[in-house]
Amino acid sequence: MVLASLHPLLVFAPKAREIAAFRLEIWPALLGTVLLIGLWSGVCTGLWRGFLNLPYQIWYRFHRLGMFSLVVLYALHVMNVTDDLKRGWPLYALLTALALYVALFIWVKGIKPRRLKSRGYTVAKVTGVGKDTHAVELSPRDGSVFRYAPGQFAFVTFQSKALPRERHPWTIASTPTKPDSLIFTIKSSGDFTALIGELEPGDTATIDGPYGLFSYLAHVPNSTRELIMIAGGVGITPMLSMLRYMSDRGDTRKVTLVWSNKTEADILHRDELESIEGKLEGLTVHHVLTRQKDYTGPSGRLDKNMLSDLLSACSQEACVFVCGPPPMMDTVCKALKQIGFSSRRIHTERFSI
Repeated sequence: MVLASLHPLLVFAPKAREIAAFRLEIWPALLGTVLLIGLWSGVCTGLWRGFLNLPYQIWYRFHRLGMFSLVVLYALHVMNVTDDLKRGWPLYALLTALALYVALFIWVKGIKPRRLKSRGYTVAKVTGVGKDTHAVELSPRDGSVFRYAPGQFAFVTFQSKALPRERHPWTIASTPTKPDSLIFTIKSSGDFTALIGELEPGDTATIDGPYGLFSYLAHVPNSTRELIMIAGGVGITPMLSMLRYMSDRGDTRKVTLVWSNKTEADILHRDELESIEGKLEGLTVHHVLTRQKDYTGPSGRLDKNMLSDLLSACSQEACVFVCGPPPMMDTVCKALKQIGFSSRRIHTERFSI
């Protein structure tokens, strides 16, 4: 965007160039102005969609259509605004760039969706696992799931009468040690996710993934280095995937989990987590509640003082993973640095649409 904005300034900066009066004959230059305005609109609505109260689904549709239209108009602009791109290497570079874009567009919008659909999944079970939260288990139609690391995420599109056909990103909460199914733990936090509980066995889904590097296997794959996991609410899902994997593998390293919820009713998969805690000798779990007055454990926000206390027995050389609501993550990361943890050892997973 910066380079695109500098382009007209550099073109008209020399004294030999003057901005002509607006008339139809200079339509390629006028089209360039439209392109610049369109690019700025795309960038601004993408960065500040939340501030503009623009629903994700509406923004996404207009963004896809708008960016494709801008590429087509860009090609029209550069082929007519000057003769410099009509011969020699500039022409070849332009044609190569456009050909790559067309090839990528065909792959992303045409070939890849067909490939994903041919390797579809079926809803095997939908289970309530906590307050307003469901675990959706999907079984692959071809018998095995794709390879993934614990903590990664995928884009899921359900085909069901109960839900609109939309593509959403969720963490894969299951473990690679159980390749017969994938589990997504989804909390009702909007119009779409409020309908997750209405999914029925037999509904189908396509999955695009895995993505992300929020996994201890991506950072300390062959190490016994200590791990610290700090989660807020449903941000527990990537940590749950990692803990499930470590439990099945019999990992003996020291792990400290700090999990913040509003009340005990918001704690997901509690029985399973207690079972994992019993299997992993090095695991210590701290439940922190923010809105339950009769709770006898740690209460309040995860600030510097609380984290200093809860992590007092942890090494500052530990690999730290933080996932939860953005404001909570900002506060936690700042507190961790103040305590003495290096920023290069702090890994975050931000999810927000």
